[in-house]
Amino acid sequence: MRKGWLSLLGLAILMAGTTISEAGATSRLEPHGGEVIDAANYLIWARCSIGQQWKEEVGCVGEVKNLTRDEALQAATDGWRLPLTNELSSLIDENRAFDKLIPTINEDLFPGMDWDKLAYWTNSPYGRFDFWRVHFDIGKAIPYGDPRMVKAAVRLVKDIPKPKKEN
Repeated sequence: MRKGWLSLLGLAILMAGTTISEAGATSRLEPHGGEVIDAANYLIWARCSIGQQWKEEVGCVGEVKNLTRDEALQAATDGWRLPLTNELSSLIDENRAFDKLIPTINEDLFPGMDWDKLAYWTNSPYGRFDFWRVHFDIGKAIPYGDPRMVKAAVRLVKDIPKPKKEN
């Protein structure tokens, strides 16, 4: 019994040194200039939202643009695309969401979030006409109405080619 208690105490001491950015979703994400690499999911994320540009030593500069879904699809060029709901939701920092900290995304990795524009488009349909949006104000994905009229922010993603399996 005493040995088990000491093991738990040792684990608690180790965990006490773990920061929020080292835990949860953000532990698998690695910044590289204007991009964030998610090697576990074979993705490259744009650090800045559409309307912003990455500037070394400063972060994301410019204004986050809210776009219709069609405008968002047109903005996705050169291999960039709108993320699926599960991909974009993977950026929600569960620790921040649990503590009700806004935004629910790691701002060290994704700086320049606009508190008035925290709903982001995905490319995942919901029913016949709606599409999911990830809300970084509440840390959840919610289906939303007519994507031709409703506007939301956009964070683009690229796929990293998966290594080919050897036979």
